[in-house]
Amino acid sequence: MVKVISKIEFPNRGWLFTHTAGPHNGRYLVEIRGCSGMSSWPAGLATFPEAALESPPKECPWSEDKLYLLPATYAVQEGEDKRGHRLLRFYRTLEDTNCIAFSANGFLVPEASTPGVQALLECEGYSRTGKNGSRWTLIAAPTESIVAIEPYESQGDPIYYRVTEEGIVELGATDAVLAPDEW
Repeated sequence: MVKVISKIEFPNRGWLFTHTAGPHNGRYLVEIRGCSGMSSWPAGLATFPEAALESPPKECPWSEDKLYLLPATYAVQEGEDKRGHRLLRFYRTLEDTNCIAFSANGFLVPEASTPGVQALLECEGYSRTGKNGSRWTLIAAPTESIVAIEPYESQGDPIYYRVTEEGIVELGATDAVLAPDEW
């Protein structure tokens, strides 16, 4: 179970973009696609209740679509689609949890994060040369944990965050990859 405490924006720029299908039976299928050159692939799949997503109207015809996961508590079930791609199913629940879900523009660095922090979805797209790209991760972390994120453009230097009930607080970036209990 995870609690979303503020809207989570799905990626829709750079080398990652989000498609939705639905609603059907009160649920949406959300696909995050990575791309490189003319190729693209499913980088992350999830289903959500219709009331869990918000897609505001476009500000102008050429702007990108925006999609948000709304604040609530969700039970998460892992499965796969018919092609074997990992799929997460989110269901609203009234139970409470101290596990906070949030997104970050980078990949989780588990060895530099508090134990119990996990990446629910990790998505990546990149240029044909691999020099430029985009990363997006949906993270589940207990409150008061430290989370280390490595952005695409990073040379192995994580950015550290603290997870609180009020929000996510950036602590800073270093060259060190060090678990929080070793600080």
